[in-house]
Amino acid sequence: MILLLLLITITTTTVVSQRTINIAFFYPRASQELADSDRGLEAVVQYGIDKVVAKSGFLDGYSINVSVYDSGCSQTIGNRAYIEMLQSSERNSFILGPACSPAANPIARDVRFKNIHVVSYSASSTELSDNTTFQNFFRVIPSELVLVQARVNFVKQQGWSRVGIISHVDSLFSATASKISTLLTASSVNTELFLYVDEKTIPTIVKRIISESYSVIIGNYYATDAVLFLCEFYKRGRLAPRVTWLLLGWLVYIP
Repeated sequence: MILLLLLITITTTTVVSQRTINIAFFYPRASQELADSDRGLEAVVQYGIDKVVAKSGFLDGYSINVSVYDSGCSQTIGNRAYIEMLQSSERNSFILGPACSPAANPIARDVRFKNIHVVSYSASSTELSDNTTFQNFFRVIPSELVLVQARVNFVKQQGWSRVGIISHVDSLFSATASKISTLLTASSVNTELFLYVDEKTIPTIVKRIISESYSVIIGNYYATDAVLFLCEFYKRGRLAPRVTWLLLGWLVYIP
């Protein structure tokens, strides 16, 4: 579906004389956060080309070349992949990905100056909704804000009057957490937002939450950090039924 959308756009913007369509595929090949769930994406993209496009006659006279780049799940790795793509001999008109918002953000800011379009399948940061800053960025997934009201309504439905919110400082999570906190507070729910920087600060956050006796926790972070938080609470004897968790539901591979 994503690939077909890309190719429809290509046919309306590419000159007739062009015979090769270059697409750069950015995905977190080596990322611990998403690598397991994204492991088959490269094969899926190739399947789309071989089975859907090539045999449909949709792009007769054109060949499609896909170059794969490891954009990881961070700004540093994403920028490295983007520079590698720009320095390659192939002129890519489109980027499929990146998967992670931290990697997608700087790339999506720059591509409009290079006449390149980006279509991401899972970058859900609220920042990326700014159509002025990210003019050439598109995605087939809504921003994280789409589930904010649902989580707020769930808390209210359960009758919880006191909720702790744990969030990573990254804007992908903190913007959503702040919105949840604001709406819950407006609904007379006693709410406290706990922000952390990295895994080294997780024990400190857990200690604070336990000391303040929060029994309902909303977690806003990557699945790898969710594992670390749960382990830390377990070591302190504070898991279910003593604590109720409301998590994002992301997957993570744990060897």
